[in-house]
Amino acid sequence: MGHNTSNRQELQAPDRRAKSINMIKKPLMALAIATLIFMPVSPARASKTVTSPVVNDGETTMELKGEYDVDDRSALRGAWNGKVNIAHSFTSFWSSEIETTVQQTGLSNARLDFSATEWKNKFQFTREKEFGFDTGMRITYSRNTSGDQDSVEVKLLAAKTLGPTSHRLNLIGTRVVGNAPAHAVSWGASWSSRYKITDAFQPGFEEYSAFGKIGNEQGFDKQDHRLGPVFYGKINDRVSYDAGYLVGLSHAAPDGTLKAILKYKF
Repeated sequence: MGHNTSNRQELQAPDRRAKSINMIKKPLMALAIATLIFMPVSPARASKTVTSPVVNDGETTMELKGEYDVDDRSALRGAWNGKVNIAHSFTSFWSSEIETTVQQTGLSNARLDFSATEWKNKFQFTREKEFGFDTGMRITYSRNTSGDQDSVEVKLLAAKTLGPTSHRLNLIGTRVVGNAPAHAVSWGASWSSRYKITDAFQPGFEEYSAFGKIGNEQGFDKQDHRLGPVFYGKINDRVSYDAGYLVGLSHAAPDGTLKAILKYKF
């Protein structure tokens, strides 16, 4: 009797795997088609994300990100880019991502560029349940395809939940690689906080600061500082979003930045 039950389970296992694969294929194809149709012509830009240090073993995600600048200056007005990101967590502490970028500057007659492909690897060090904080690090290699130089970015990541609120902090260092005349490290920081009203609606804010090259920082107005409200939530168990508007606090930053991210979890 037990042998027959075992055989039935073995026969059913391939069917379950096939159904799981089909469930993944359909939304993946839909997202890919939507990306190919809309991304190159939609006003989007996608660099403003406060990264979570959390890694969930076996999780695969796909993100569509976008950002659009609003400004009186022609060089900044209407600048946008969009990104497509696919990530997979291979263990409980390591995930790897591939991200591609399309962008267009605000200058008249500016062309659309597939500007970069990035390989990102995130490592989680501690978990909040055991140590009180989630902490980690993400290392990104950016292969520039629009004439600029490649770069390496290191992000130190931290997150903490306090009652209905949750908070994230990123400390960022970036260095150009290749035949650059100088290999100075630029640095910055970002912060996000949100308040959970329901799973579907969590208002909050984000702040971004780019300070420039270490040891050669300029004054506040020559740095890039942005702050603004952002709304987060889940559409269902698989799809989540965040969207907001960042106000430029310094002269070097755009007057305003619209940002949006749509994430699908397999």
